[in-house]
Amino acid sequence: MAMKTCPKCEGENNEDVTGCVHCHADLPGTPSNIAIAALQAPPPPIISQDKQMVVEPITNGLASAALYLGIASIIFSVLTGIVGLILGVISVVQIKCSGGRQIGMGMAIAGIIASIILPLISSDFYFRILTNGNHSRARQVGCVRNQQQIATLVTIYAQEHSGNFPNDDFFGALKADPRVLECPEGVGIGYGYNGNLRGVNSAKVINPVGTLLLSEGEGKPFTKSDDIDKTRHAYMFNVCFVDGHMEKYAPQYPVTLDVHLKQ
Repeated sequence: MAMKTCPKCEGENNEDVTGCVHCHADLPGTPSNIAIAALQAPPPPIISQDKQMVVEPITNGLASAALYLGIASIIFSVLTGIVGLILGVISVVQIKCSGGRQIGMGMAIAGIIASIILPLISSDFYFRILTNGNHSRARQVGCVRNQQQIATLVTIYAQEHSGNFPNDDFFGALKADPRVLECPEGVGIGYGYNGNLRGVNSAKVINPVGTLLLSEGEGKPFTKSDDIDKTRHAYMFNVCFVDGHMEKYAPQYPVTLDVHLKQ
């Protein structure tokens, strides 16, 4: 019978033994207990492909929020765009680090772009509206100032001419500064006067507070209310009355040129 030599104690052992009879060490060519256990263990169960669980990727919530805030920033404010930009950057990082478990990269990038560009567009739009509105108000204030100065010159003229308003060449008789006779709305745009007051004695006007003296026109006498330019100053035209006070009217307001005189 063949013999095995123990590598540890060099003792001789029969070929069929697995351990040294002298020192109990494993003999060469003998599988260890762990290997034997592994060989004796049953194979793992085979799971068919149709029974494997498939995990669907989810859409990153911050990406959706970033896109929503980016679009909303065109209506609300730059602050909304800043929040959308921050959420968009965070969502991009989360999606990249998710290992495919999260999607929505397109929405995140779109949210970042919208959060940057749309607030700039809306800011420029609102700035233009605000600037135009301020300029329009300034022009209207200048128009009111001009008409009040003209009314003052009319009063001075009447005092120097026995209380009578100018008859012919109404504005020329006042000797006013040409700049006062021009509306701030544009070059060549001026004022008109109530044609029913030409040559009338101011003391005979029964209702100076309600009698139109000046308004938006082209330097000519008004013979009917339609002669008044009611489209100026964003359709809010100015009217000056005989007593010198000003009013601002919309086009649909019924303006009359009637002059009621004392007998």
